[in-house]
Amino acid sequence: LEFADKIVNPLLRGLAATGVARIQIDEPSASVFEGQEELFYEATRRSIEGVTGAEIGMHICFSKDYSTIAGVGRFPLKFLTLELANRDDATHGNYTKAVEAFEKAGYKGTYAVGVFPVHTSEIPSPQVIAERLIHVAKLVGPERVEAAPDCGLRTRPLDVAVKQLQALVMGA
Repeated sequence: LEFADKIVNPLLRGLAATGVARIQIDEPSASVFEGQEELFYEATRRSIEGVTGAEIGMHICFSKDYSTIAGVGRFPLKFLTLELANRDDATHGNYTKAVEAFEKAGYKGTYAVGVFPVHTSEIPSPQVIAERLIHVAKLVGPERVEAAPDCGLRTRPLDVAVKQLQALVMGA
């Protein structure tokens, strides 16, 4: 909590004060530590408290069950970037399960859904990306859906990352 108070919150306030329009907090392991949900919520609250002038969102990954931390949806986050493609199947059930958990918790923002895994150099199919986006759009409406990689692309060679992002754009 001290880190949220003394580092994250002043950083977010400073970025917003400089005119940064959109800020994403990266919280990769929020759902990994069972029983720590209230700590996660309090750290989130303190991190974004008093930040104005910028859209604040959060990236969450490494989750098999987002329902354990879906209560973060009660905070004024404008977008959630979720790792979902990594464990996708033909029914897109993990997309449904994640989105429904956040919706049930009262989340009203945008879902930046991961539409391709980033731990492979495979170039995703634009058709599969489109299917995943359409699936989520049917759940919450197209105005609340954005396309994103599951996580960052720093582990991919530049030429691969560019091709993966081009496929994302074509699918979107």
